[in-house]
Amino acid sequence: MTGPRAGRSALAALCAGALAVACNSSKTVPATGLELIIASDLPASDFDDVRLEVSELEPGGTWSRVWDRDYVVPSSEATLPATFAIGSGASPNEQALVTVTAYRGGLTGTPVVQRVAQVQLPTDRMAALWMVLARLCEGQVKTTGAEGEAVSTCGSGESCQPGNGQCGSNVIGDPASLPTYVPDQNLDAGIVRGLTLGDAGVPGVAPPGDDGQDATSARNDATTTDAQGDNAASDDGGQAANDSGMENTDASDAGTDAATNDAGDAGPTCPAPTDIDGGLLVYYPFEGDTNDRSGNGNNGSATTGTDLTYGPAKVGQGATILPAGRGIAVNGSTTLGPARTLCAWVNAATGTAGGGLPIVVAGATGAADLYDVATVSPNDNCGTQIKNTLLIDDWVAPCTRSTLAPAPGAWSFVCFAQSATSTTFFMNGATSSASTSAYPAALSAITVGSDRVGGSTTQVVFKGQLDEISIWSAPLSTADMNALYAGGSGCSLR
Repeated sequence: MTGPRAGRSALAALCAGALAVACNSSKTVPATGLELIIASDLPASDFDDVRLEVSELEPGGTWSRVWDRDYVVPSSEATLPATFAIGSGASPNEQALVTVTAYRGGLTGTPVVQRVAQVQLPTDRMAALWMVLARLCEGQVKTTGAEGEAVSTCGSGESCQPGNGQCGSNVIGDPASLPTYVPDQNLDAGIVRGLTLGDAGVPGVAPPGDDGQDATSARNDATTTDAQGDNAASDDGGQAANDSGMENTDASDAGTDAATNDAGDAGPTCPAPTDIDGGLLVYYPFEGDTNDRSGNGNNGSATTGTDLTYGPAKVGQGATILPAGRGIAVNGSTTLGPARTLCAWVNAATGTAGGGLPIVVAGATGAADLYDVATVSPNDNCGTQIKNTLLIDDWVAPCTRSTLAPAPGAWSFVCFAQSATSTTFFMNGATSSASTSAYPAALSAITVGSDRVGGSTTQVVFKGQLDEISIWSAPLSTADMNALYAGGSGCSLR
Protein backbone atom coordinates (compact mmCIF):
# COMPACT_ATOMS: atom_id res chain seq x y z
CA MET A 1 0.00 0.00 0.00
CA THR A 2 1.42 3.34 -0.96
CA GLY A 3 0.74 6.63 0.70
CA PRO A 4 -2.55 8.37 -0.06
CA ARG A 5 -3.01 9.97 -3.43
CA ALA A 6 -5.39 12.91 -3.78
CA GLY A 7 -6.64 12.28 -0.26
CA ARG A 8 -7.41 8.62 -0.96
CA SER A 9 -5.53 5.33 -0.73
CA ALA A 10 -3.57 4.03 -3.71
CA LEU A 11 -3.23 0.26 -3.95
CA ALA A 12 0.29 -0.84 -4.87
CA ALA A 13 0.47 -3.32 -7.74
CA LEU A 14 2.95 -6.06 -8.60
CA CYS A 15 5.90 -5.30 -10.88
CA ALA A 16 5.73 -8.50 -12.92
CA GLY A 17 4.71 -9.68 -16.35
CA ALA A 18 4.13 -7.51 -19.37
CA LEU A 19 1.90 -5.18 -17.41
CA ALA A 20 4.05 -2.52 -15.84
CA VAL A 21 2.37 -1.48 -12.63
CA ALA A 22 2.99 1.15 -10.00
CA CYS A 23 4.61 -0.60 -7.03
CA ASN A 24 6.63 2.01 -5.21
CA SER A 25 5.60 4.29 -2.38
CA SER A 26 5.73 7.46 -4.45
CA LYS A 27 2.80 9.26 -5.92
CA THR A 28 4.12 8.69 -9.44
CA VAL A 29 1.52 7.57 -11.97
CA PRO A 30 2.67 5.63 -15.07
CA ALA A 31 2.65 7.69 -18.25
CA THR A 32 0.34 5.30 -20.10
CA GLY A 33 -2.06 2.59 -19.10
CA LEU A 34 -5.03 2.41 -16.76
CA GLU A 35 -5.85 4.01 -13.44
CA LEU A 36 -8.48 1.95 -11.61
CA ILE A 37 -10.74 3.84 -9.26
CA ILE A 38 -12.36 1.32 -6.91
CA ALA A 39 -15.47 2.71 -5.25
CA SER A 40 -18.71 1.54 -3.68
CA ASP A 41 -22.15 2.82 -2.77
CA LEU A 42 -22.73 -0.05 -0.32
CA PRO A 43 -23.36 0.70 3.36
CA ALA A 44 -20.14 0.35 5.30
CA SER A 45 -21.68 -2.46 7.35
CA ASP A 46 -22.22 -4.62 4.24
CA PHE A 47 -18.54 -5.51 3.67
CA ASP A 48 -15.18 -5.34 5.41
CA ASP A 49 -12.73 -6.73 2.86
CA VAL A 50 -11.99 -6.07 -0.81
CA ARG A 51 -10.03 -8.44 -3.04
CA LEU A 52 -8.33 -7.13 -6.16
CA GLU A 53 -7.18 -9.49 -8.91
CA VAL A 54 -5.42 -8.41 -12.12
CA SER A 55 -4.53 -10.81 -14.94
CA GLU A 56 -2.88 -10.29 -18.31
CA LEU A 57 -3.65 -12.09 -21.56
CA GLU A 58 -0.75 -14.27 -22.69
CA PRO A 59 0.09 -14.77 -26.41
CA GLY A 60 -1.41 -18.26 -26.28
CA GLY A 61 -4.78 -16.88 -25.19
CA THR A 62 -4.58 -17.83 -21.50
CA TRP A 63 -4.84 -15.45 -18.56
CA SER A 64 -1.87 -15.09 -16.24
CA ARG A 65 -2.56 -13.53 -12.84
CA VAL A 66 -0.09 -10.80 -11.89
CA TRP A 67 -1.80 -9.40 -8.81
CA ASP A 68 -4.03 -11.00 -6.17
CA ARG A 69 -4.49 -9.39 -2.80
CA ASP A 70 -7.23 -8.53 -0.35
CA TYR A 71 -7.49 -5.35 1.72
CA VAL A 72 -9.34 -4.76 4.98
CA VAL A 73 -11.64 -1.76 4.52
CA PRO A 74 -11.83 0.70 6.00
CA SER A 75 -8.42 0.49 7.62
CA SER A 76 -5.02 2.12 7.55
CA GLU A 77 -4.20 0.11 4.41
CA ALA A 78 -7.30 0.90 2.37
CA THR A 79 -10.20 3.34 2.29
CA LEU A 80 -12.58 3.58 -0.65
CA PRO A 81 -12.44 5.11 -3.15
CA ALA A 82 -8.95 3.76 -3.82
CA THR A 83 -6.77 4.00 -6.91
CA PHE A 84 -4.61 1.34 -8.57
CA ALA A 85 -2.30 2.04 -11.49
CA ILE A 86 -1.63 -0.43 -14.31
CA GLY A 87 1.02 0.78 -16.72
CA SER A 88 1.06 -0.43 -20.31
CA GLY A 89 4.09 -2.21 -21.75
CA ALA A 90 5.60 -2.29 -25.21
CA SER A 91 2.82 -4.21 -26.95
CA PRO A 92 -0.04 -2.16 -28.40
CA ASN A 93 -2.62 -4.89 -27.74
CA GLU A 94 -2.18 -5.70 -24.06
CA GLN A 95 -5.36 -6.94 -22.38
CA ALA A 96 -6.02 -6.76 -18.63
CA LEU A 97 -8.73 -8.63 -16.74
CA VAL A 98 -9.65 -6.87 -13.50
CA THR A 99 -11.82 -8.45 -10.80
CA VAL A 100 -12.86 -6.64 -7.62
CA THR A 101 -14.85 -8.53 -4.98
CA ALA A 102 -16.23 -7.26 -1.67
CA TYR A 103 -16.54 -9.70 1.23
CA ARG A 104 -18.31 -9.65 4.56
CA GLY A 105 -16.38 -11.48 7.27
CA GLY A 106 -12.98 -11.22 5.63
CA LEU A 107 -11.60 -13.06 2.63
CA THR A 108 -12.87 -16.37 4.00
CA GLY A 109 -16.30 -14.90 4.62
CA THR A 110 -19.22 -14.30 2.27
CA PRO A 111 -18.72 -12.57 -1.09
CA VAL A 112 -21.21 -9.72 -1.33
CA VAL A 113 -20.70 -8.14 -4.73
CA GLN A 114 -18.25 -8.48 -7.62
CA ARG A 115 -17.27 -6.36 -10.60
CA VAL A 116 -15.24 -7.66 -13.55
CA ALA A 117 -13.85 -5.76 -16.53
CA GLN A 118 -11.65 -6.79 -19.47
CA VAL A 119 -9.98 -3.93 -21.28
CA GLN A 120 -7.16 -3.20 -23.69
CA LEU A 121 -4.57 -0.94 -22.05
CA PRO A 122 -4.17 2.46 -23.72
CA THR A 123 -0.62 3.18 -24.87
CA ASP A 124 -1.06 6.88 -25.56
CA ARG A 125 -2.38 8.12 -22.19
CA MET A 126 -3.46 7.14 -18.68
CA ALA A 127 -7.16 6.31 -18.84
CA ALA A 128 -9.52 6.16 -15.85
CA LEU A 129 -11.67 3.10 -15.23
CA TRP A 130 -14.22 3.08 -12.43
CA MET A 131 -14.76 -0.30 -10.80
CA VAL A 132 -17.92 0.24 -8.78
CA LEU A 133 -19.08 -2.27 -6.19
CA ALA A 134 -22.73 -1.41 -6.66
CA ARG A 135 -25.48 -1.97 -4.17
CA LEU A 136 -27.72 -3.04 -7.03
CA CYS A 137 -25.41 -6.00 -7.73
CA GLU A 138 -25.38 -7.38 -4.20
CA GLY A 139 -25.93 -11.12 -4.10
CA GLN A 140 -24.95 -11.72 -7.72
CA VAL A 141 -21.76 -13.53 -6.76
CA LYS A 142 -21.20 -17.05 -5.48
CA THR A 143 -18.39 -19.33 -4.36
CA THR A 144 -17.32 -22.36 -6.35
CA GLY A 145 -14.71 -25.11 -6.15
CA ALA A 146 -12.81 -26.55 -3.22
CA GLU A 147 -11.10 -23.23 -2.55
CA GLY A 148 -14.36 -21.28 -2.56
CA GLU A 149 -13.43 -18.95 -5.43
CA ALA A 150 -15.85 -16.04 -5.82
CA VAL A 151 -17.42 -15.93 -9.28
CA SER A 152 -20.30 -14.03 -10.84
CA THR A 153 -23.69 -15.70 -11.02
CA CYS A 154 -23.95 -14.42 -14.59
CA GLY A 155 -22.90 -16.44 -17.62
CA SER A 156 -19.36 -16.95 -18.84
CA GLY A 157 -17.66 -13.66 -19.69
CA GLU A 158 -20.35 -11.63 -17.92
CA SER A 159 -20.88 -9.96 -14.58
CA CYS A 160 -23.45 -7.67 -12.97
CA GLN A 161 -23.46 -4.19 -14.48
CA PRO A 162 -23.55 -1.46 -11.83
CA GLY A 163 -25.87 0.81 -13.80
CA ASN A 164 -28.82 -1.57 -14.03
CA GLY A 165 -28.13 -4.68 -11.94
CA GLN A 166 -28.30 -6.93 -15.00
CA CYS A 167 -25.75 -9.35 -16.41
CA GLY A 168 -23.59 -7.91 -19.16
CA SER A 169 -20.30 -8.48 -20.94
CA ASN A 170 -17.08 -7.87 -19.05
CA VAL A 171 -15.40 -6.57 -22.21
CA ILE A 172 -14.92 -2.85 -22.70
CA GLY A 173 -14.92 -2.81 -26.47
CA ASP A 174 -13.34 0.57 -27.08
CA PRO A 175 -10.69 1.76 -24.61
CA ALA A 176 -10.75 5.15 -26.36
CA SER A 177 -14.15 5.68 -24.73
CA LEU A 178 -12.53 5.90 -21.30
CA PRO A 179 -11.70 9.43 -20.16
CA THR A 180 -8.17 10.45 -19.35
CA TYR A 181 -7.14 10.15 -15.73
CA VAL A 182 -6.10 13.42 -14.11
CA PRO A 183 -3.69 13.02 -11.17
CA ASP A 184 -4.83 14.58 -7.90
CA GLN A 185 -8.38 14.86 -9.17
CA ASN A 186 -11.14 15.28 -6.63
CA LEU A 187 -12.84 11.95 -5.97
CA ASP A 188 -15.48 13.42 -3.67
CA ALA A 189 -17.83 15.06 -6.17
CA GLY A 190 -20.21 12.12 -6.70
CA ILE A 191 -20.54 8.51 -7.81
CA VAL A 192 -23.56 8.85 -10.10
CA ARG A 193 -21.64 8.62 -13.32
CA GLY A 194 -19.33 5.88 -12.13
CA LEU A 195 -22.36 3.77 -11.28
CA THR A 196 -24.39 4.29 -14.40
CA LEU A 197 -21.77 3.84 -17.10
CA GLY A 198 -22.20 0.72 -19.22
CA ASP A 199 -22.17 -0.51 -22.78
CA ALA A 200 -24.54 1.39 -25.05
CA GLY A 201 -27.73 -0.53 -25.53
CA VAL A 202 -27.70 -2.25 -22.14
CA PRO A 203 -31.12 -1.75 -20.48
CA GLY A 204 -31.09 1.13 -18.06
CA VAL A 205 -28.03 2.79 -19.61
CA ALA A 206 -28.45 5.20 -22.48
CA PRO A 207 -25.93 5.60 -25.29
CA PRO A 208 -23.70 8.68 -25.18
CA GLY A 209 -24.97 12.10 -26.17
CA ASP A 210 -27.07 13.18 -23.19
CA ASP A 211 -24.65 15.87 -22.03
CA GLY A 212 -25.72 18.41 -19.47
CA GLN A 213 -27.72 16.19 -17.10
CA ASP A 214 -27.67 17.21 -13.48
CA ALA A 215 -27.49 14.71 -10.65
CA THR A 216 -31.27 14.47 -10.34
CA SER A 217 -31.72 13.69 -14.01
CA ALA A 218 -28.96 11.12 -13.85
CA ARG A 219 -30.66 9.44 -10.90
CA ASN A 220 -34.00 9.34 -12.63
CA ASP A 221 -32.78 8.00 -15.95
CA ALA A 222 -29.74 5.97 -14.83
CA THR A 223 -27.78 7.46 -17.72
CA THR A 224 -24.96 9.98 -18.01
CA THR A 225 -22.11 11.18 -20.18
CA ASP A 226 -18.83 12.83 -19.50
CA ALA A 227 -19.15 16.58 -19.12
CA GLN A 228 -16.32 17.04 -21.58
CA GLY A 229 -18.01 14.90 -24.24
CA ASP A 230 -16.02 11.73 -23.56
CA ASN A 231 -17.90 8.60 -24.45
CA ALA A 232 -19.51 7.42 -21.21
CA ALA A 233 -20.90 4.19 -22.55
CA SER A 234 -18.14 1.82 -21.49
CA ASP A 235 -18.27 -0.59 -18.55
CA ASP A 236 -17.56 1.34 -15.36
CA GLY A 237 -15.91 4.00 -17.49
CA GLY A 238 -14.68 7.07 -15.71
CA GLN A 239 -15.90 10.62 -15.92
CA ALA A 240 -14.74 14.21 -16.06
CA ALA A 241 -11.84 14.90 -13.73
CA ASN A 242 -13.89 17.08 -11.41
CA ASP A 243 -16.99 14.88 -11.31
CA SER A 244 -15.88 11.63 -9.73
CA GLY A 245 -15.64 9.85 -6.40
CA MET A 246 -18.20 8.81 -3.84
CA GLU A 247 -17.04 9.09 -0.26
CA ASN A 248 -19.03 12.01 1.13
CA THR A 249 -22.62 11.45 2.23
CA ASP A 250 -24.32 13.40 -0.53
CA ALA A 251 -22.32 11.64 -3.21
CA SER A 252 -23.12 8.22 -1.80
CA ASP A 253 -26.82 8.98 -1.69
CA ALA A 254 -26.79 10.12 -5.28
CA GLY A 255 -25.00 6.97 -6.35
CA THR A 256 -27.49 4.73 -4.57
CA ASP A 257 -30.41 6.37 -6.32
CA ALA A 258 -28.73 6.06 -9.66
CA ALA A 259 -28.06 2.40 -9.19
CA THR A 260 -31.51 1.42 -8.04
CA ASN A 261 -34.02 3.52 -9.92
CA ASP A 262 -33.87 1.54 -13.13
CA ALA A 263 -33.19 -1.77 -11.46
CA GLY A 264 -32.95 -5.03 -13.31
CA ASP A 265 -36.45 -5.97 -12.26
CA ALA A 266 -37.82 -2.97 -14.18
CA GLY A 267 -39.67 -1.25 -11.35
CA PRO A 268 -39.29 2.16 -9.74
CA THR A 269 -37.32 2.16 -6.52
CA CYS A 270 -39.30 1.74 -3.29
CA PRO A 271 -38.76 4.42 -0.67
CA ALA A 272 -36.74 3.28 2.33
CA PRO A 273 -38.84 2.18 5.31
CA THR A 274 -39.04 4.88 7.96
CA ASP A 275 -39.48 2.79 11.10
CA ILE A 276 -36.69 0.19 11.00
CA ASP A 277 -33.01 0.53 10.33
CA GLY A 278 -31.33 -2.31 8.47
CA GLY A 279 -34.23 -4.67 9.05
CA LEU A 280 -34.38 -6.18 5.56
CA LEU A 281 -33.13 -9.76 5.86
CA VAL A 282 -34.16 -11.32 2.54
CA TYR A 283 -35.24 -9.86 -0.79
CA TYR A 284 -36.00 -12.09 -3.77
CA PRO A 285 -37.12 -10.10 -6.86
CA PHE A 286 -36.95 -13.32 -8.95
CA GLU A 287 -35.23 -11.75 -11.93
CA GLY A 288 -34.33 -15.11 -13.43
CA ASP A 289 -32.75 -16.36 -10.19
CA THR A 290 -33.26 -16.69 -6.46
CA ASN A 291 -30.42 -14.38 -5.48
CA ASP A 292 -30.91 -12.30 -2.37
CA ARG A 293 -30.71 -8.60 -3.23
CA SER A 294 -30.94 -7.47 0.41
CA GLY A 295 -27.16 -7.39 0.63
CA ASN A 296 -27.09 -10.14 3.25
CA GLY A 297 -26.18 -12.98 0.89
CA ASN A 298 -29.16 -15.12 1.94
CA ASN A 299 -29.65 -16.56 -1.53
CA GLY A 300 -32.44 -19.05 -2.08
CA SER A 301 -31.92 -22.62 -3.27
CA ALA A 302 -34.12 -23.91 -6.09
CA THR A 303 -33.64 -25.67 -9.41
CA THR A 304 -35.06 -23.98 -12.49
CA GLY A 305 -37.26 -26.38 -14.43
CA THR A 306 -37.67 -28.68 -11.43
CA ASP A 307 -38.75 -26.46 -8.56
CA LEU A 308 -39.80 -23.33 -10.40
CA THR A 309 -39.84 -21.33 -13.60
CA TYR A 310 -39.58 -17.59 -14.26
CA GLY A 311 -41.77 -15.38 -16.38
CA PRO A 312 -43.26 -11.87 -16.71
CA ALA A 313 -44.85 -10.86 -13.42
CA LYS A 314 -45.85 -7.77 -11.45
CA VAL A 315 -42.43 -6.10 -11.31
CA GLY A 316 -40.21 -7.50 -14.03
CA GLN A 317 -40.08 -11.28 -13.69
CA GLY A 318 -41.61 -13.53 -11.06
CA ALA A 319 -41.60 -17.18 -10.01
CA THR A 320 -44.07 -20.00 -10.64
CA ILE A 321 -43.62 -22.98 -8.33
CA LEU A 322 -43.95 -26.21 -10.28
CA PRO A 323 -46.42 -28.87 -9.05
CA ALA A 324 -43.68 -31.35 -8.19
CA GLY A 325 -41.28 -28.66 -7.01
CA ARG A 326 -39.96 -27.92 -3.57
CA GLY A 327 -40.22 -24.15 -3.75
CA ILE A 328 -37.33 -21.95 -2.66
CA ALA A 329 -35.30 -22.81 0.43
CA VAL A 330 -34.00 -19.69 2.13
CA ASN A 331 -30.39 -19.80 3.30
CA GLY A 332 -28.88 -17.92 6.20
CA SER A 333 -27.89 -18.32 9.84
CA THR A 334 -29.88 -15.36 11.18
CA THR A 335 -32.86 -16.19 13.37
CA LEU A 336 -36.15 -14.52 12.48
CA GLY A 337 -37.75 -13.52 15.76
CA PRO A 338 -41.47 -13.24 16.56
CA ALA A 339 -41.37 -9.59 15.46
CA ARG A 340 -41.26 -9.71 11.67
CA THR A 341 -42.82 -8.69 8.37
CA LEU A 342 -43.25 -10.86 5.28
CA CYS A 343 -44.38 -9.23 2.03
CA ALA A 344 -45.01 -10.43 -1.52
CA TRP A 345 -46.89 -9.78 -4.71
CA VAL A 346 -49.18 -12.79 -5.19
CA ASN A 347 -51.30 -13.94 -8.13
CA ALA A 348 -53.16 -17.07 -7.06
CA ALA A 349 -54.44 -19.38 -9.78
CA THR A 350 -58.18 -19.33 -10.35
CA GLY A 351 -60.41 -22.25 -9.36
CA THR A 352 -57.95 -23.73 -6.87
CA ALA A 353 -59.59 -25.82 -4.14
CA GLY A 354 -58.25 -27.50 -1.03
CA GLY A 355 -55.82 -26.19 1.56
CA GLY A 356 -54.25 -22.74 1.66
CA LEU A 357 -51.64 -21.67 -0.85
CA PRO A 358 -48.29 -21.23 0.93
CA ILE A 359 -46.58 -17.89 0.38
CA VAL A 360 -43.95 -18.40 3.10
CA VAL A 361 -43.53 -21.18 5.66
CA ALA A 362 -41.25 -20.46 8.62
CA GLY A 363 -40.16 -23.09 11.13
CA ALA A 364 -40.23 -26.83 11.67
CA THR A 365 -43.04 -29.36 11.98
CA GLY A 366 -45.03 -28.66 15.14
CA ALA A 367 -43.52 -25.20 15.57
CA ALA A 368 -44.05 -23.40 12.28
CA ASP A 369 -45.99 -20.43 10.96
CA LEU A 370 -47.59 -20.94 7.53
CA TYR A 371 -48.51 -17.74 5.72
CA ASP A 372 -51.23 -18.63 3.21
CA VAL A 373 -53.88 -17.47 0.82
CA ALA A 374 -57.04 -19.53 1.31
CA THR A 375 -58.56 -21.20 -1.75
CA VAL A 376 -62.03 -21.25 -3.28
CA SER A 377 -62.99 -24.19 -1.04
CA PRO A 378 -60.74 -23.97 2.02
CA ASN A 379 -59.70 -27.14 3.79
CA ASP A 380 -58.96 -25.65 7.18
CA ASN A 381 -58.62 -27.78 10.29
CA CYS A 382 -58.08 -24.82 12.62
CA GLY A 383 -61.33 -22.92 12.18
CA THR A 384 -63.72 -21.62 9.58
CA GLN A 385 -61.87 -19.83 6.81
CA ILE A 386 -63.39 -17.50 4.26
CA LYS A 387 -62.40 -18.36 0.69
CA ASN A 388 -59.46 -16.53 -0.88
CA THR A 389 -58.54 -14.67 2.33
CA LEU A 390 -55.17 -14.34 4.03
CA LEU A 391 -54.47 -16.61 6.99
CA ILE A 392 -51.66 -17.79 9.25
CA ASP A 393 -51.58 -21.36 10.48
CA ASP A 394 -49.44 -21.07 13.62
CA TRP A 395 -49.94 -24.70 14.61
CA VAL A 396 -52.46 -23.62 17.24
CA ALA A 397 -56.22 -23.80 16.75
CA PRO A 398 -57.80 -21.69 15.50
CA CYS A 399 -55.72 -20.22 12.65
CA THR A 400 -55.15 -16.48 12.64
CA ARG A 401 -57.57 -15.22 10.05
CA SER A 402 -58.25 -11.99 8.18
CA THR A 403 -61.05 -10.65 6.03
CA LEU A 404 -58.68 -9.52 3.28
CA ALA A 405 -59.15 -11.57 0.13
CA PRO A 406 -56.68 -11.31 -2.79
CA ALA A 407 -58.64 -11.96 -6.00
CA PRO A 408 -57.49 -15.11 -7.86
CA GLY A 409 -56.07 -14.39 -11.30
CA ALA A 410 -54.96 -10.87 -10.35
CA TRP A 411 -51.91 -9.38 -8.65
CA SER A 412 -52.25 -8.29 -5.02
CA PHE A 413 -49.60 -6.94 -2.67
CA VAL A 414 -49.83 -8.62 0.72
CA CYS A 415 -47.90 -8.35 3.99
CA PHE A 416 -48.01 -10.04 7.37
CA ALA A 417 -46.58 -7.58 9.92
CA GLN A 418 -46.19 -9.16 13.34
CA SER A 419 -45.17 -7.98 16.78
CA ALA A 420 -44.79 -10.34 19.72
CA THR A 421 -48.55 -10.27 20.36
CA SER A 422 -50.40 -9.14 17.22
CA THR A 423 -50.53 -9.32 13.43
CA THR A 424 -51.47 -6.68 10.89
CA PHE A 425 -52.59 -8.20 7.59
CA PHE A 426 -52.08 -5.85 4.64
CA MET A 427 -53.53 -6.15 1.14
CA ASN A 428 -53.50 -3.44 -1.52
CA GLY A 429 -53.73 -0.62 1.02
CA ALA A 430 -56.28 -2.24 3.34
CA THR A 431 -55.48 -3.72 6.77
CA SER A 432 -56.94 -6.23 9.18
CA SER A 433 -55.62 -6.96 12.69
CA ALA A 434 -55.64 -9.98 14.99
CA SER A 435 -53.97 -11.17 18.19
CA THR A 436 -51.32 -13.77 17.53
CA SER A 437 -47.73 -14.79 18.21
CA ALA A 438 -45.07 -16.39 16.01
CA TYR A 439 -42.36 -18.99 16.48
CA PRO A 440 -38.72 -17.90 16.12
CA ALA A 441 -37.23 -19.52 13.03
CA ALA A 442 -33.79 -19.64 11.49
CA LEU A 443 -33.74 -18.31 7.94
CA SER A 444 -32.56 -21.77 6.87
CA ALA A 445 -35.89 -23.14 8.16
CA ILE A 446 -37.94 -20.92 5.83
CA THR A 447 -39.31 -21.86 2.42
CA VAL A 448 -41.02 -19.66 -0.16
CA GLY A 449 -43.91 -21.00 -2.21
CA SER A 450 -44.03 -24.45 -0.63
CA ASP A 451 -44.95 -26.31 2.55
CA ARG A 452 -42.22 -28.74 3.60
CA VAL A 453 -43.37 -29.11 7.20
CA GLY A 454 -46.72 -30.89 6.66
CA GLY A 455 -50.00 -30.13 8.37
CA SER A 456 -53.50 -30.31 6.94
CA THR A 457 -54.25 -26.64 6.33
CA THR A 458 -51.80 -25.93 3.55
CA GLN A 459 -51.13 -27.34 0.11
CA VAL A 460 -47.66 -28.46 -0.93
CA VAL A 461 -46.99 -25.57 -3.33
CA PHE A 462 -48.35 -22.13 -4.14
CA LYS A 463 -50.42 -22.37 -7.32
CA GLY A 464 -49.98 -19.20 -9.32
CA GLN A 465 -47.15 -16.65 -9.35
CA LEU A 466 -45.07 -14.93 -6.68
CA ASP A 467 -42.94 -11.81 -6.98
CA GLU A 468 -40.89 -9.42 -4.83
CA ILE A 469 -40.60 -11.56 -1.70
CA SER A 470 -39.19 -9.64 1.28
CA ILE A 471 -38.60 -10.69 4.87
CA TRP A 472 -37.96 -8.08 7.58
CA SER A 473 -36.78 -8.34 11.17
CA ALA A 474 -39.46 -6.01 12.56
CA PRO A 475 -43.11 -5.11 11.91
CA LEU A 476 -43.41 -2.54 9.15
CA SER A 477 -45.85 0.29 9.67
CA THR A 478 -48.94 0.63 7.50
CA ALA A 479 -47.35 3.69 5.91
CA ASP A 480 -44.28 1.70 4.91
CA MET A 481 -46.36 -1.17 3.53
CA ASN A 482 -48.36 1.32 1.51
CA ALA A 483 -45.10 2.76 0.18
CA LEU A 484 -44.03 -0.71 -0.99
CA TYR A 485 -47.45 -1.19 -2.57
CA ALA A 486 -46.82 2.06 -4.48
CA GLY A 487 -50.48 2.64 -5.33
CA GLY A 488 -50.67 -0.72 -7.05
CA SER A 489 -47.71 -0.17 -9.37
CA GLY A 490 -45.20 -2.07 -7.29
CA CYS A 491 -41.55 -1.17 -6.90
CA SER A 492 -38.07 -2.64 -6.49
CA LEU A 493 -36.51 -2.55 -3.06
CA ARG A 494 -33.02 -2.42 -4.62
